[in-house]
Amino acid sequence: MRIEDVKAAGIAVDIDRLAANGFASISEEDRYRLKTQGVCAQRHVGVFMIRIRVPGGTATPAQLVRVADLAERYGHSSVHITTRGGLEIHHVAIENVPALRSALAEVGLTTKGTCGDTVRNVIACAHAGTFAGEVLPPEPFVRRLHERIVEISDATNLSRKMNVAFACSPTCDDHVATSDIGFVATPDARGGPPTFTVWGAGGLGATPRLAIEMRRGVAQGDLLVAFDALVALGAKYGDRSARAKAKIKLLVDAWGARRVREVFDEEFAAARRTHDSAWFPLEASERSGDGESSRAGIAGRAVPQKQAGFFTIPALVPMGELHVAAARALAAAAETFGDGVVHLTPDQNAELHGVREVDVTRALEAIEGAHLRTAGRGGISDVVACVGLEYCPLAVTHAMAMGEELARWFVPRRDDPRYSDFRIHVSGCPHSCAKHQVADIGLSGATAESNGARVEAYALYVGGNARERRLGTLYPKKIPRDEVRYALEAVLNEYEALSAAGERFSRTVARVGPETFFAAIAGARA
Repeated sequence: MRIEDVKAAGIAVDIDRLAANGFASISEEDRYRLKTQGVCAQRHVGVFMIRIRVPGGTATPAQLVRVADLAERYGHSSVHITTRGGLEIHHVAIENVPALRSALAEVGLTTKGTCGDTVRNVIACAHAGTFAGEVLPPEPFVRRLHERIVEISDATNLSRKMNVAFACSPTCDDHVATSDIGFVATPDARGGPPTFTVWGAGGLGATPRLAIEMRRGVAQGDLLVAFDALVALGAKYGDRSARAKAKIKLLVDAWGARRVREVFDEEFAAARRTHDSAWFPLEASERSGDGESSRAGIAGRAVPQKQAGFFTIPALVPMGELHVAAARALAAAAETFGDGVVHLTPDQNAELHGVREVDVTRALEAIEGAHLRTAGRGGISDVVACVGLEYCPLAVTHAMAMGEELARWFVPRRDDPRYSDFRIHVSGCPHSCAKHQVADIGLSGATAESNGARVEAYALYVGGNARERRLGTLYPKKIPRDEVRYALEAVLNEYEALSAAGERFSRTVARVGPETFFAAIAGARA
């Protein structure tokens, strides 16, 4: 089967018919078509993993409870939070897919366009609405993008998948840096309504490239115009001769950044002729306070919001695996103590926003009573991992198990301020679903020779940082799985010896060079 031929023939698929005929009757072509509807291949024969769009990661309690109920009924009693702030249900038989999708639609959720060569779930800032530096609230724009993506999903023939990110401020554009399509809410220098800086042609995987700036000062009413222009790059110009060449990030190599911007401008002009750009512009988000508090963090677990007297409470979900009971507890806590939304984050955690100070203690107890931690979010023991060999047919290593081991190993460093925002990301293969190239330490699944046998191993990247627009540097040798934590220990010991006061790891790597850390690894392995 050639995927380009399937896409050219059309990706529409009769899921009811496939469900009635059973798993064995599904052709290879229809397996691909199912992917575009969010019914994705799983490593285990006879079942699928179902990906669910959650635009901006904002799920209502009813939506999260419905997903938990469906996971319990049709899956394996666990809901997975993805690295795009979406949800997955694993181990679903094809016979149950129609009922599951229908039940999701009843609460406003869809699986469309979550796998295959489609436009994926829109990432937005997890701290939207609570951050003093917010320029525009993401929700109305993320909703518009989501609706447009679902509208065009079945008819769009992209060269490869496209990721979308929306940043509420130039200070939180990490995910924009690694996306095919990115919007950054930007203040207007003359005091007018904020505009967007549009970025594009970014992506990781086996050939990582950071996004380039496409255009500044795009009016809010032209959001979908710019979006359609970037989608056109993927539909018209991606190199379809080989899948490894098809991402629009590679157009920058082939054409140069200047030509990519020129073509974007041409497509922008064409898209503008087909859109009604009427959109009442939103003014800049109201700023109140500086995001600090005299009780900063309340035992380091509740984070002060820009709204005086209100707090955000994180709920850490190890490797994104959320038991259905914990999902229901989070939904109940959001209704009882928060703003009525469970905020899912791209680091595979959840948050409650808008918790009044008088309710903080009870909210913390509710989350911790669901066996979820509330301390250490974003730190060294809050590891991000893709599903790896546990579920994914493309993986070559058990990324989740590796992530769990590292999270436990580095608990003693969790309270060290040097590691309060230290990121470790683990991908089960080079596709970089866990974005390993932009983590402080990134691991990518591989194999290596060890004692005469082929074993699980990892490629190691050090010093990545998306906000600083820096990709991690690759250590030249694959590291067998049972040596990984010792290699990382050597890296951290070197950091502690060489870092200046208050210096983040990525800055230390940039200052002294990655070779210093690589020498420490080699010494530890000798």
